[in-house]
Amino acid sequence: MFFLLFGITFSNLRIEQNPFFWNVIYLPLTSIGFAFFFPVFSEWKFSNSLLKQPIETISKISYSIYLLHYSIILQLMKYFVDTTILSLSERHFFTILYIIITFFMSLIVYRFYEKPIMNLRDKV
Repeated sequence: MFFLLFGITFSNLRIEQNPFFWNVIYLPLTSIGFAFFFPVFSEWKFSNSLLKQPIETISKISYSIYLLHYSIILQLMKYFVDTTILSLSERHFFTILYIIITFFMSLIVYRFYEKPIMNLRDKV
Protein backbone atom coordinates (compact mmCIF):
# COMPACT_ATOMS: atom_id res chain seq x y z
CA MET A 1 0.00 0.00 0.00
CA PHE A 2 2.84 2.39 0.85
CA PHE A 3 4.46 1.73 -2.55
CA LEU A 4 1.19 2.29 -4.36
CA LEU A 5 0.68 5.65 -2.68
CA PHE A 6 4.24 7.00 -2.57
CA GLY A 7 6.57 4.73 -4.53
CA ILE A 8 4.91 5.38 -7.87
CA THR A 9 6.34 8.90 -7.91
CA PHE A 10 9.91 7.69 -7.65
CA SER A 11 9.54 4.77 -10.06
CA ASN A 12 8.68 7.14 -12.93
CA LEU A 13 5.67 5.09 -14.07
CA ARG A 14 3.61 7.58 -16.05
CA ILE A 15 0.10 6.83 -17.26
CA GLU A 16 0.99 7.84 -20.81
CA GLN A 17 3.72 5.19 -21.07
CA ASN A 18 2.16 2.50 -18.84
CA PRO A 19 -1.65 2.58 -19.16
CA PHE A 20 -1.92 -1.16 -18.44
CA PHE A 21 -0.19 -0.75 -15.08
CA TRP A 22 -2.36 2.19 -14.07
CA ASN A 23 -5.73 0.87 -15.26
CA VAL A 24 -5.36 -2.83 -14.48
CA ILE A 25 -2.98 -2.95 -11.51
CA TYR A 26 -2.69 0.40 -9.71
CA LEU A 27 -6.31 1.60 -9.55
CA PRO A 28 -7.87 -1.76 -8.51
CA LEU A 29 -5.14 -2.45 -5.92
CA THR A 30 -5.54 1.01 -4.45
CA SER A 31 -9.31 0.51 -4.18
CA ILE A 32 -8.86 -2.90 -2.57
CA GLY A 33 -6.27 -1.49 -0.17
CA PHE A 34 -8.61 1.25 0.98
CA ALA A 35 -11.45 -1.27 1.31
CA PHE A 36 -9.30 -3.27 3.75
CA PHE A 37 -8.98 -0.14 5.89
CA PHE A 38 -12.76 0.42 6.20
CA PRO A 39 -13.12 -1.76 9.32
CA VAL A 40 -10.30 0.19 10.96
CA PHE A 41 -11.90 3.50 10.03
CA SER A 42 -15.35 2.42 11.26
CA GLU A 43 -13.95 1.61 14.71
CA TRP A 44 -11.76 4.70 14.87
CA LYS A 45 -13.02 6.66 17.89
CA PHE A 46 -11.58 9.94 19.04
CA SER A 47 -13.21 12.69 21.01
CA ASN A 48 -10.91 15.69 21.33
CA SER A 49 -8.60 15.32 18.39
CA LEU A 50 -7.60 18.01 15.92
CA LEU A 51 -8.64 15.62 13.16
CA LYS A 52 -12.22 15.21 14.35
CA GLN A 53 -13.78 18.28 12.76
CA PRO A 54 -12.06 18.03 9.34
CA ILE A 55 -12.87 14.32 9.06
CA GLU A 56 -16.51 14.87 10.01
CA THR A 57 -16.84 17.75 7.54
CA ILE A 58 -15.30 15.80 4.67
CA SER A 59 -17.46 12.79 5.44
CA LYS A 60 -20.59 14.96 5.36
CA ILE A 61 -19.75 16.63 2.05
CA SER A 62 -18.27 13.52 0.41
CA TYR A 63 -21.30 12.91 -1.78
CA SER A 64 -21.18 16.48 -3.05
CA ILE A 65 -17.48 16.07 -3.73
CA TYR A 66 -18.25 12.90 -5.67
CA LEU A 67 -20.91 14.62 -7.76
CA LEU A 68 -19.00 17.81 -8.49
CA HIS A 69 -15.28 17.09 -8.64
CA TYR A 70 -14.83 15.53 -12.07
CA SER A 71 -18.04 16.06 -13.97
CA ILE A 72 -18.38 19.77 -13.32
CA ILE A 73 -15.40 21.43 -11.68
CA LEU A 74 -12.50 19.70 -13.43
CA GLN A 75 -14.19 19.79 -16.83
CA LEU A 76 -14.90 23.51 -16.50
CA MET A 77 -11.38 24.24 -15.30
CA LYS A 78 -9.87 22.25 -18.18
CA TYR A 79 -12.17 24.05 -20.62
CA PHE A 80 -10.89 27.44 -19.51
CA VAL A 81 -7.24 26.49 -18.83
CA ASP A 82 -5.10 24.49 -21.24
CA THR A 83 -3.09 22.34 -18.86
CA THR A 84 -0.83 20.93 -21.56
CA ILE A 85 1.14 24.18 -21.74
CA LEU A 86 1.49 24.64 -17.96
CA SER A 87 4.79 24.17 -16.19
CA LEU A 88 5.10 21.74 -13.28
CA SER A 89 4.66 24.45 -10.64
CA GLU A 90 1.65 25.84 -12.52
CA ARG A 91 0.12 22.35 -12.61
CA HIS A 92 0.60 22.08 -8.85
CA PHE A 93 -1.13 25.43 -8.43
CA PHE A 94 -3.92 24.24 -10.77
CA THR A 95 -4.34 21.09 -8.63
CA ILE A 96 -4.45 23.05 -5.37
CA LEU A 97 -6.97 25.46 -6.86
CA TYR A 98 -9.03 22.49 -8.10
CA ILE A 99 -9.09 20.96 -4.60
CA ILE A 100 -10.04 24.26 -2.97
CA ILE A 101 -12.82 24.98 -5.47
CA THR A 102 -14.12 21.42 -5.14
CA PHE A 103 -14.15 21.63 -1.35
CA PHE A 104 -15.96 24.98 -1.19
CA MET A 105 -18.48 24.16 -3.91
CA SER A 106 -19.22 20.88 -2.12
CA LEU A 107 -19.77 22.77 1.12
CA ILE A 108 -22.22 25.07 -0.63
CA VAL A 109 -24.11 22.20 -2.26
CA TYR A 110 -24.25 20.34 1.07
CA ARG A 111 -25.40 23.39 3.04
CA PHE A 112 -28.06 24.65 0.63
CA TYR A 113 -29.26 21.47 -1.06
CA GLU A 114 -28.34 18.22 0.67
CA LYS A 115 -28.91 19.29 4.27
CA PRO A 116 -32.37 20.84 3.66
CA ILE A 117 -33.46 17.76 1.71
CA MET A 118 -32.24 15.45 4.50
CA ASN A 119 -34.03 17.60 7.10
CA LEU A 120 -37.22 17.42 5.05
CA ARG A 121 -36.83 13.66 4.75
CA ASP A 122 -36.39 13.30 8.52
CA LYS A 123 -39.56 15.33 9.23
CA VAL A 124 -41.70 12.96 7.18
